[in-house]
Formats: sequence, structure tokens, C-alpha cells
Amino acid sequence: MNIGKRISTLRQMKNFSQDDLSVKLHVSRQTISNWENDRTYPDINSLVMLSDIFAVSLDNLVKEDLPLMKNEIKQTQIRLLAIGSISVIILTYLCLLVLKWSVSLGSLLVGATTVLGLVMIYYFSKVINSANLKTFRQVVDYVNGKPSQPVTRSKKQTIVQTLIGLVIGLALGLLIIWLIFHFVLHVL
Repeated sequence: MNIGKRISTLRQMKNFSQDDLSVKLHVSRQTISNWENDRTYPDINSLVMLSDIFAVSLDNLVKEDLPLMKNEIKQTQIRLLAIGSISVIILTYLCLLVLKWSVSLGSLLVGATTVLGLVMIYYFSKVINSANLKTFRQVVDYVNGKPSQPVTRSKKQTIVQTLIGLVIGLALGLLIIWLIFHFVLHVL
């Protein structure tokens, strides 16, 4: 990472303390420290303000770090979409409990959370496909910043694994729905 070193060097060349720079950028001194120590990256507004304050182009400020920053953004997107998708799936099952008191409200909530979950899963799959990730292990390695092993599977293996995953997912979903209807709603 070079952006942190560049910010630190440019700040010192202007004889600014971290506090001085933080006041000019309307951020905390800790934020400046985090940037300079490569713990976090400045957002686009801060980058523009930094380029103005230091009288350097954005290209000179971030050029070498741009691929790393894009990778970091993609990792964050994958984390958030994965957590969001799982949360929405859990919320959908919890909304089934509302059916006990109001069938119309429960149905509306289940439908809404299901659609939200499907949209999040769609975006999650787009992001992992853009990162050329094929397996769950590759996704986990990518998010943790580890190199992932290439996957070599035949088309037949991919189809079989997809079908097995589909059957297991459908069976678990039906089991959870049956448990909710049987023990919570006392319908089945």
C-alpha cells in the first residue's frame, strides 16, 4: 500500500499535523492515522479534498493503490451481501411466526422478505462472478485476503453437485416450514 505513505509524506511536506489535516477534511485525527497506517482508505470525497489540499492529481494520489482499493471494496461487498442474505433468510422464517396471529400480515411479510432475500442473493452472485469465484472455499479465501486454489471440475461434477445442493436446500427449507407450521401454528 502506498496511499498511506503518500498522505503522510504530503502532509509532512505541507507542515501539517494529523490534527491540522483532520480539521481541513472534517474527519477525526484517528481517521488520518488509520489512512497513513493503511488500516482504512479515504472515501472518494476525502480523496478529492486531499488532492486539492496537496495540489496533486487524484491519479498521482491513488494510481498504484487503485487495484488494491477495488479489491477491498469487492471484499466488503461480498461480506455485506452474504451477511445480509443470511439475515434476510432468517428474518423470512421468523416472519412465518406472524402467521399465527395474522395470515394476511404474515403472508405479506414472508413475501416481502423472500423477495428482498432473492434480490440480495442475485447481487451476491453477480459480485462473486465478477471476482471469478466459483466455490464457497474461494469466496471465503477471497474475503479473508488469502490466495485461493483454482477449481477444476468437469461439467458433470458441477451438475451433480448443483443438484445435490438443490435437493438438500429444498429438504431443509421444507423441514423448517413444516416444523413452524406444526409446532408454532399447529396447522399440520
